[in-house]
Amino acid sequence: MKKIFVAIVACMICNVGWGLPVVCRGDKCIPGEWSPTYSANDCQVCPANTYQDGCINPSKECTPCPAGTVTIGDTWADHDSIDDCIPMETEEISCNPGYYLPANSQQCTQCPRNHYCPGGTFTETTSDSGITQCPDNTTSQPGSDSADDCVLNIPCNPGYYLPANSQQCTQCPRNHYCPGGTFTETTSDSGITQCPDNMYSPLGSDSADDCGRVLHIGEYILYLRTAKLTVPSLNVQIGNTIYYGDMFPA
Repeated sequence: MKKIFVAIVACMICNVGWGLPVVCRGDKCIPGEWSPTYSANDCQVCPANTYQDGCINPSKECTPCPAGTVTIGDTWADHDSIDDCIPMETEEISCNPGYYLPANSQQCTQCPRNHYCPGGTFTETTSDSGITQCPDNTTSQPGSDSADDCVLNIPCNPGYYLPANSQQCTQCPRNHYCPGGTFTETTSDSGITQCPDNMYSPLGSDSADDCGRVLHIGEYILYLRTAKLTVPSLNVQIGNTIYYGDMFPA
């Protein structure tokens, strides 16, 4: 008579959310584990915020979770799928207009020059939030909060200035000097300075050295300066002082 053997296997009860690990070859680590010593006899649960979704060689490290996600738990079942990487809870940070949130920060910072920052509510990330650079050839003041704050850069040559509410350079008037430079449209003149009292300068002057005395000769004015040699020049000596002069119609 044949003998019949019956094997009775008891089922295992898994904890809620758990399953049995995948069976791997003896030289492999199961999903959710790796070996810091590169040995299949030393497989351990993947480090925090990493996962491993297959049987791996002991020499292979776990895969980092995507940016902005983390793992919760310290068992192999908490690290055996990319689905175990869940969005991290981040605090919302409100920045006032004229401020932005720098990368990897929870502190709002004033908007820098040549940018604008409308303000808003942000979360900490690896890049700046709430800041935009002004278009090419425009500039803005620190703390700007609107694209309208980005205004055109206007270069003026020496001897010219930028009048108020204008985008057109104008020749420096008499009795002033205008070194030139790059300006933006404002409600006041830019790049122009009046000569000191009782000092005079010709049209298109570009330096304080152009401010000097005047000598009227018939229908002409001779501008006399002690510091600026003009070429050609008219040299006039008064006492021990030599003046260099340019003559212009009165």
